[in-house]
Amino acid sequence: MNQIDPHLAETLKTLHGASNSEPPAASLARALVNVNGVVAAQARRVALAAARTLDVSESGSTFDLDLVGGFTVTLPPPQAGMVFHFNVKTAPTTAYIVSSGSANTDIMIGHVLSSSGAAEDTETTAGGDQVNFVASTAVIGDKLTVDSDGTNWYVSAKCAAAGGITITG
Repeated sequence: MNQIDPHLAETLKTLHGASNSEPPAASLARALVNVNGVVAAQARRVALAAARTLDVSESGSTFDLDLVGGFTVTLPPPQAGMVFHFNVKTAPTTAYIVSSGSANTDIMIGHVLSSSGAAEDTETTAGGDQVNFVASTAVIGDKLTVDSDGTNWYVSAKCAAAGGITITG
């Protein structure tokens, strides 16, 4: 009853980057299946501990920021429908930066909400070039989602401490 069609298992491995050592059932368990039973997408969670430029194929992924020293993550050029999620896994003593990849374009537009109740950052007209998880202020659990319409990156961020996340540039 728990047998997986070997062809489906190999297809899942190929499409979703499963390692050869990973059992086919693990690939199927991570896959998102639509109402017709067809694999539609795979939710990915990636631990990041170094600077990186993201690829379009990673859209939909969640990235756990996991280095006390911080680093920069550069987004690909905006394309309609792309979305990326970021979570602070290790509080930084040097900022984590999520960059639009283009200085002086001001294509990151949105807001930051804080559970501290303080007024937070909003970029709704001028926009910014990057989102900063601020050094020694951002904490574990702070999060950011960016999604694109093909022109801009729309920012929705949540942080615990006032000033934990800013939109700048």
